[in-house]
Amino acid sequence: MDEGLIGRETPVHITKYDGSYHRRWPARFVLRKGPLYLVTFAAGEPICCTPEPSDDPDPLPAKYGGSVYLYDDRWFNISRMKRDGGTWYYVNIATPVEFDGASFHTVDLDLDISWFTDERDPEEPRGGGAVREGRGLKARATNPPRATHMSHGSRGLKARATEAPRVLDEDEFLDHSKAMSYPADVIEQARAAVDQVLGLIGKRAFPFDGT
Repeated sequence: MDEGLIGRETPVHITKYDGSYHRRWPARFVLRKGPLYLVTFAAGEPICCTPEPSDDPDPLPAKYGGSVYLYDDRWFNISRMKRDGGTWYYVNIATPVEFDGASFHTVDLDLDISWFTDERDPEEPRGGGAVREGRGLKARATNPPRATHMSHGSRGLKARATEAPRVLDEDEFLDHSKAMSYPADVIEQARAAVDQVLGLIGKRAFPFDGT
């Protein structure tokens, strides 16, 4: 059934919890395996703030091309991009994806995780925990780590050899959880998703294993 979708444009529509439209992410269907959907996008493809690209007067071109791992049973999605000789993973904490056969939809929950790794040095030490950024503070989580909208390239993150994963947009999550009245279970799922992602990175589990 999915063979007819291979190579077809299947954009990812991203909304906020209050229903407002956030982004249209370019994507081409590669495969589905159980709850996982794999799509790709190319550098230069337009990232739009409207459902129809023609309605966005100033789309943002994707700085890097890569793959996106979308799940219909997990509260996050993962973009994987080649950058500066290594691999950059950008994780968006979001609701499980919905797919109607033509496009994807997910609700962005503000929190993001950024992790750059230099695959040329697979034995790089894995300790150190995650750097959490919010309310002007940076704190390292201890092991095991306690418990990120597609906006690649917008934060000016400097690539380093296998840096600690960085949890971003805590301020935005706290503000929106109040302003948009996130239910307690949504907050809990978002926090748990951060823990799950940091755990996968710490173990170098798929798709953070470089395969």
